[in-house]
Amino acid sequence: MRRTQGERSAGTQRRLQEATIEALAALGYRGASTTEICRRAGVSRGAMLHHYPTKSELLAAAVDHLFERRHGMLRDALASAPPGADRVGLGLALLWEIYATDAHAAWMELVVAGRTDPELRIHLRRVEERMVAAGRRTCAELMGTDPDDPRTAAVTRMVLALFEGLALQQALGGPEQDQTEALGAFARLVTTKETS
Repeated sequence: MRRTQGERSAGTQRRLQEATIEALAALGYRGASTTEICRRAGVSRGAMLHHYPTKSELLAAAVDHLFERRHGMLRDALASAPPGADRVGLGLALLWEIYATDAHAAWMELVVAGRTDPELRIHLRRVEERMVAAGRRTCAELMGTDPDDPRTAAVTRMVLALFEGLALQQALGGPEQDQTEALGAFARLVTTKETS
């Protein structure tokens, strides 16, 4: 069956996005040149420029695609959790599985690069805003709160900050036991009911 132009275009974009993440994780920001990304994707430079006129747009699209895919997997796993399961603990464990991968290392590479690259920083801020909004909705579900509740927003930010820090420690070779203990302590903290 022949694919439509839209299907071919989407396939090319997906290959470029996945090759970008692979290149970032394996070679870092410097090594992930557009030439290397095109080689990994099996796509011409002209085709890449047709879909992503700048490298910053390609990088942002790649991490956005990665986030959507990983967040969808997390949501599916939470939806299939058995009744009575510790959904907060499960959610934190699943989220750590995402953060403890080379794919998250690609995100960290971009965040560091975005510090001195204003164009990239603008694109990454947009991706981060979508990530935080989606995370806040998932966090609200797990906690049984409203996504717009200030406590939900604060817990979401705390979760993201904790996981970013733990992922950085892991990248530097920190002990896995420290990360496990921190996750357990945090799960207990966020599930403790407030008392008046």
